[in-house]
Amino acid sequence: MAIDHHIDNDDKLIVTTCIGTMHEDDLIVALKAYQQNIQNHADYEDYNEVLIFPEKSSVKITAAGLKKIAKIASESDRPHSKRKLSMCVQSKVGYGLAKMYQAYRNLLKSGKKVRVFKAVKPALDWAKKK
Repeated sequence: MAIDHHIDNDDKLIVTTCIGTMHEDDLIVALKAYQQNIQNHADYEDYNEVLIFPEKSSVKITAAGLKKIAKIASESDRPHSKRKLSMCVQSKVGYGLAKMYQAYRNLLKSGKKVRVFKAVKPALDWAKKK
């Protein structure tokens, strides 16, 4: 698994690309490191996020693992924040998992808007809109 973070200061975006096969535990470790080192950094507190899983990526995760990741992710959301998370997932199975993740995040009422796309450009465009 390779994870690449790109900070786009012009559009106030944190763009993360995940390549390879990711397992549930790897995702949890990567999420916690991201929260600590990037997402909650004072310079990026108003930045929206874009998460890209190219077609050749795959995720090995259970429904319980997906719920756990949604809970961990929502714990770092700031109340009353207007932040967005745009997910671009290009595989059919991955897209279905991402839609489940979106539903879990909405149930947690974390305040962050989460939306799933099949292509990169619409994912970026939606995240850029204020």
